[in-house]
Amino acid sequence: MSGVKGMKVGVRTKPNNRYSSDAERQAAKDERNRLNDLNPRRREKRKDAKLKKWYGISLDDYNRMWSEQGGRCFICGRHETEFQRPLCVDHSHSTGKVRKLLCGNCNRALGLVYDNVDILQTMIKYLNGY
Repeated sequence: MSGVKGMKVGVRTKPNNRYSSDAERQAAKDERNRLNDLNPRRREKRKDAKLKKWYGISLDDYNRMWSEQGGRCFICGRHETEFQRPLCVDHSHSTGKVRKLLCGNCNRALGLVYDNVDILQTMIKYLNGY
């Protein structure tokens, strides 16, 4: 039995003519993703997988940290409800060690000074001078 090169013999394939264009295919995919986002269990599974992949912690770890911090940014103390996004997982880029949960502004501020204490101390001296 001869078949298309690279295909297994005896495997039936369905023609991919369900969508007439790539745009329709992408629109259908976007709609599936939108519907999946409405399902809280799937949303939690996705967040758990992302946390494990990027930071090596589970969603339970994140929730524990969140509770310990009272839902507040560890640096500025503002509550998560004051922001449009959840608190960020702050971590050391050199060691990968997870530190605390921060708001986006405080997390970006640390990143902009490369987590460098000397730069931060110079900034404090600068601000105190005015």
